Amino acid sequence: MVSKEFGFKTTSEISVDKQTLNQVIGQEKAVEIVQKAARQRRNILLIGSPGTGKSMLGQALAELLSKEKLVDILSLPNDKDTDHPLITTVPAGEGRTMRIKEQVRSMTSGRDRTLFILIGMLLVINLVGFVFDFLSRGESDVLQAANRIASTITTLALLIVFMVYLASYQLRKQRVQVLAPKIVVDNTGKAMAPFVDATGSHEGALLGDVKHDPFQCFLASNYVTLRDKEEEKVVEIKEFVDDILLKYKDSVERNDEGYEAVFLPKKEYSILGAKEDMVAPVGVVAVNRRPYCGKMFEIKTESGKKVTVTPEHKIFTNNGQVAARDLRVGNTILVA
Repeated sequence: MVSKEFGFKTTSEISVDKQTLNQVIGQEKAVEIVQKAARQRRNILLIGSPGTGKSMLGQALAELLSKEKLVDILSLPNDKDTDHPLITTVPAGEGRTMRIKEQVRSMTSGRDRTLFILIGMLLVINLVGFVFDFLSRGESDVLQAANRIASTITTLALLIVFMVYLASYQLRKQRVQVLAPKIVVDNTGKAMAPFVDATGSHEGALLGDVKHDPFQCFLASNYVTLRDKEEEKVVEIKEFVDDILLKYKDSVERNDEGYEAVFLPKKEYSILGAKEDMVAPVGVVAVNRRPYCGKMFEIKTESGKKVTVTPEHKIFTNNGQVAARDLRVGNTILVA
């Protein structure tokens, strides 16, 4: 009987959307956050009781993320330290090809060598028997018997040598198989990175990716060096942030304390910053501003450059990152 209220007889008649996000029911706010995170390429911290749909939302986010070039992760043998294999990446699909080629190469090369040695051993054994028979012609029965015994002993010795070689070859073959690259992650034939549902992260890892550290800020009157293609332009931070917040005013996030932030499209803005302990262009992921009432530290270099930051702001020095309040006269800092 067809239900008048729903218009179907069984649930098998209901069409299910292929996109996981459209299958989520009763989590409208979570769906909105997932969509925003996918656009801004951010991480989401999902906390809740089992069965509330955290894994489903994670799967939905993985599907929404833009496709990137996938890679295979390979584990290679490390001759210097066998307990710590070398890890490398290759384009998706090449990992399996590399492993098959290595296995075929090791098997075919060993098989050809073994067949050659086997044929050689048979020829040598027949040659030894022929030589002993030739030398024993015309000899007495006793000498002929002695020659046959010597021929038999020689043949057995050659067979033992061949068996020892086969055993050592099998050991070497096993080692060759171990030395072949092992595929840790195989993305052959996949269009997007796989979604892995895992639990067990310690509490320190849960907050590994947050919007920003609200206690580390620059004074608005400081300057930043914008990088546009090959050109560099020095602008005041306030001007830079104001322009961006105005440009993306519909995407700005705000709270009651006056905090404002916006996440930027990938690779839209670059500034000179620290990368691998060197001054280099770095991408701007987001900008934010907030009212601040407290102490500020002005840091001035011998060349006359200066910057004003909050006490907790980290400064790159020759001894690593140091909070501004812990800097001392004579410290060497990294400047652009």
